[in-house]
Amino acid sequence: MEEKKESREEKLNRLSAIYGEVHILDFNDGVIGYVKKPSRAVLGQFLNRIQSDPVSAAELLVQNCLIKDEYDPIILKDDGYLLGASKQLQSLVVVKDAELKKN
Repeated sequence: MEEKKESREEKLNRLSAIYGEVHILDFNDGVIGYVKKPSRAVLGQFLNRIQSDPVSAAELLVQNCLIKDEYDPIILKDDGYLLGASKQLQSLVVVKDAELKKN
């Protein structure tokens, strides 16, 4: 008996139920990975490394955001994919504008 292949939407819904906010990292050549938002701890480590070792920082961010067994391994092996993924993952963290007001 043939097992029905899970659609992207179904997979996204299933993973979102487990990990919360999940996104599809979709490269223009068909390589994909499912990712979750970075935790505050990972974000802190990333920001700590970004100036001194940007590739290590990118690797840390990508490794911690990719959902295990739900991505193409080339994303971690090839620097072009790794850096492209890191750039997109950084956009998941939206810094809110605020201002201080005097009473």
